[in-house]
Order: sequence, then structure tokens, then C-alpha cells
Amino acid sequence: AITGPNASQFAFGPGTLSQTLNPGQTKLVKLRFLPTSVGQKTAYFRVETDDAVGTYVDTLLGTAIDTTAPLAPISAGINPSGWSKTNLFTISWTNPTDPSGIAKIWYRIDALPTIAVPGDSIALTGSSAQVSMPSAGTHNIYFFLQDSAGRKNVSNYNTVAAKYDNVPPT
Repeated sequence: AITGPNASQFAFGPGTLSQTLNPGQTKLVKLRFLPTSVGQKTAYFRVETDDAVGTYVDTLLGTAIDTTAPLAPISAGINPSGWSKTNLFTISWTNPTDPSGIAKIWYRIDALPTIAVPGDSIALTGSSAQVSMPSAGTHNIYFFLQDSAGRKNVSNYNTVAAKYDNVPPT
């Protein structure tokens, strides 16, 4: 039997069913680690015997790591959303679910991010970031997320438009 705090994250492999063994017989037992979240998992493999050994217990340990980059930011917005004479814009979004948590935003202005040129990054504590525009006009801000495990994917981006007008009327 598999018991313990994370028993549901370990399973017997195919063809491994409970059975009775005669003295001297052996049985190969395959176990699978099926984590549902990152971090170390512990369970116990118990074998019941009717000899002097009694119950044999072995500890199962597994460490699950985050191997995927976050998905694209959800429901992106920008404030101010219209034309602004102030060159400071707040991008906001909903973070996608990520086992490691979201750590950074990467952004590029007026160009899609690439692996070679991902853009600039800002460390995050939430789901918003402030950016300035390089010049007056409408600028597309392409942004994507990096998780605490350092994983990012430039293809998982969202975009918002900033409208900056620093020219006073004449």
C-alpha cells in the first residue's frame, strides 16, 4: 500500500497489483511519481508480511519542478487608456496560474519580443507595472511573464496601446 501525506501523488505502475507471494518468491514493484504541484513530496510504501519481519515500510521521496513557462497575461489593460500628457503608464493584467508564481514582466515597445531581444524586465509583486514611452504618439507595448523558476516564453505575450502626447496645443 502507498500511504502518507502525499500518497495520492505516487501510484503503482502497470501490472502491479496486490498479491500473495510464497516464501522465496520475488515481485518487481513499479512505482510512479505523479506530482500535482511543485516541491518535495513524501509517502510511504508498505508491505505486509506474516513472518518475523512484520510490516516493511520504505519512504518514497519525489521533488516536482516547474518545467513550463507561464501562459500569456490575461485581460490586459492600460491606465490612462486615452491620450495622456503624462509619460507614465500602468499596465495591468490577471496572472495566469503558474506553479512557481510570477516574478517578472518583460516588455518591448513597438516591436514583438524575440528570444534574441526579449526587451526590458521589471520585477513584480503583483499584476501591474509602470512604463514610460520613448516619444510622443501611439505605442504598442508587447509584454510577457517570467516565473520564479526563471522560465519565460516570448510567444506567450499580450499587448496594450499607450497614447502619449507631450506637445502642447498651439
